[in-house]
Amino acid sequence: MQSCLNSIYPGCQWMSSFTSSSGTSPQTTSSLNVRVSTPGFSVSSALMDLITLIPRAIYSTSRTLLVLPLFGLASLFHTSSFSDPKKITNKKIPIILIHGSGSNQRQWEIFRRFLGSEKCGHIFSFNLNERAFVNDSKTIEEYAKSRLVPKIESLKKRYLEEAHLNLNEVILVGHSMGGMVAGEYAVNHGSEVAVKAIVSLNTPWKGSWLADLIYHPSDKPGGSFTTSNQSSQMLREKLIQRERKGSLKLFTVSSTLDPIVRPSSSSLDLHPENQIVSTVQDHYSAMIDPWLTRRIREKWIIPISSGNLPSVSLRQQLIHSIQIFLNL
Repeated sequence: MQSCLNSIYPGCQWMSSFTSSSGTSPQTTSSLNVRVSTPGFSVSSALMDLITLIPRAIYSTSRTLLVLPLFGLASLFHTSSFSDPKKITNKKIPIILIHGSGSNQRQWEIFRRFLGSEKCGHIFSFNLNERAFVNDSKTIEEYAKSRLVPKIESLKKRYLEEAHLNLNEVILVGHSMGGMVAGEYAVNHGSEVAVKAIVSLNTPWKGSWLADLIYHPSDKPGGSFTTSNQSSQMLREKLIQRERKGSLKLFTVSSTLDPIVRPSSSSLDLHPENQIVSTVQDHYSAMIDPWLTRRIREKWIIPISSGNLPSVSLRQQLIHSIQIFLNL
């Protein structure tokens, strides 16, 4: 019966693993996983998910459509960094938000409001593209090198000059394509400023069926989302290797109502505690759910944000001041 249901609704096996990993009791209903299950009847939660599929889809789509006009209006100011901290006052590891394909940094406005806490570091965002809703013709590698690397370099300079702190680690949170850009930086550019953790939301780590229909594997950046793109496959394998060695923490958020990136694509071979599968989110609404955002913060971000960034010695400050003077 379970295999039959999985063939009809591929998200069933992923939802079952999340229920057991989260420690939710069989008769608990939450805003993230709307289900009622009977103890001892293993397929009841899957049946309930099937029964409530249409109401959940309407609920998720309605929320996304309500937010889209606000997102469009805010995107008129997509080049502004008004949401970033004006001054560095927090000594904890900063969090950098990386938006997805065809979007801009304004997509994070709701998410960052509920992610922020005194127990975690400052939150920053930036644009991957020149235009608000049109992708640049870049590969994932080029996005990481031309956009994310300069952002982190500028933050390292700010932390040194404003707070006398050595920015040696960051936490990257990426939606869809943004998760892949985060992974690319962690694998190939994180020598000076390492990535402590990556949180990916609906990222096509294993490709997207829709991308296979629209793009050729060589297209920029759409080809990176195809299931046959070798660069994306190698990136995924390298990230998992690093996670298993303990040099990087990986966390994934998947959505069973996501028609673009299915949970089987957005999840990785990780410990169940490192995965969240939502049954009431689509590809975009995962970024506007306060409950989900707080769960990400409490379950993952705060635990890995313990401790402070190291202070910069007076000698290092002096050397930096001399370098600035010589560059004038």
